[in-house]
Amino acid sequence: MFEAEQITGKRRVAVRLLQSWTAPRDSRRRFVEESATLAKLQHPGIAHVIAAGTRTLDLTGPDQALAAGIFSDLRSVPWIAMELVEGARTILDWSRGREALAVVRIFASVRDALHNGHQRGTIHRNLKPANILVNDRGEPKIIDFGIACAIGAGAADVPENTMTGMLLGSPRYMSPEQCEGAAAAIDTRSDVYALGVVLYEALTGTMPYDVDDTSLAVCARTICQTPAGDPRSVATHRSTDLAAVLLMAPRKPPAERYQSASDYNADLRRVLNQKPVLARETPWLHRAALLSRRRPVMTMLVIVALLGVLAGAAGIGLGLANERTARHAADREAWLANLTAADSYLRDGNGGMAKRWLDAIPEARREWEWHLLYAKANTSADV
Repeated sequence: MFEAEQITGKRRVAVRLLQSWTAPRDSRRRFVEESATLAKLQHPGIAHVIAAGTRTLDLTGPDQALAAGIFSDLRSVPWIAMELVEGARTILDWSRGREALAVVRIFASVRDALHNGHQRGTIHRNLKPANILVNDRGEPKIIDFGIACAIGAGAADVPENTMTGMLLGSPRYMSPEQCEGAAAAIDTRSDVYALGVVLYEALTGTMPYDVDDTSLAVCARTICQTPAGDPRSVATHRSTDLAAVLLMAPRKPPAERYQSASDYNADLRRVLNQKPVLARETPWLHRAALLSRRRPVMTMLVIVALLGVLAGAAGIGLGLANERTARHAADREAWLANLTAADSYLRDGNGGMAKRWLDAIPEARREWEWHLLYAKANTSADV
């Protein structure tokens, strides 16, 4: 990749040349087809093609030194001029030292761009930090569709350009189906996997599994067989929801991943918006906590209203309790007054009046005192 200046328009561009001219014919074809692939992808998050062509080398003129080097066996050089990403940094370099939500937010923008490419029938197949650049304005750009794979209407061309068993891509970020060389199994979910690995690395500073300093065979076996480690084991401050999202994207079977970049992006935005994610079952208490963070004013109003209802209910309950206490006290006073009056008449030898006062006491309150006085009243009346 070279930086150049476009004569028409006087703007700086990035010019890409095929690096390995000893590569098989398919490599050359993929390079030539990249311009057509990129031309279809018009999105702010994808570095767009400005021009493309083939430069015929003048072996006797200014191109003699160039021809004597890596292009000595050729008469022409295919090239692609594309948007230059000003102040470019890889997305991993940009992410270092930044808050997790800021990193999630920029990756959500990357997934928007990737989904746009998928909708236009293209799988990237080589997503890695070096192919996701961030410009000096903090805007991400996906570059390098050199090994992109057609899908949809153009899928019939895939077998010609990508033979079964051919390993294309950066091994550390390849999906299991890419490591196995299963061209027919590669689809948009392969990009979801790769981007999930990049996000995992950006947020934790480590890969989901140990593939550093290993041979290609060991790396491929690890990717195909070893489950991703829990990101909270190396980044303990990551939320449970974010950890679930990080673990869902790089799952081994494609059917268990997010089924599109759009689905993945939607769950990332749920994390940003503090909504329940689809990557895990969310307990109702956690849902309530997320709602309170998302809408603190409404939550406060609901809490105040509930406190008001509880206070009102408590007031009513206290009033009823006081009323029962007062009624019980009044009943006891009446009971005691009737017993006292009956006892007084018995002392005067008036059993008839004593019985009248005792009969006024409700049956529910007639205990041993009542029965004792009533027996005395009957005896006094008989006498």
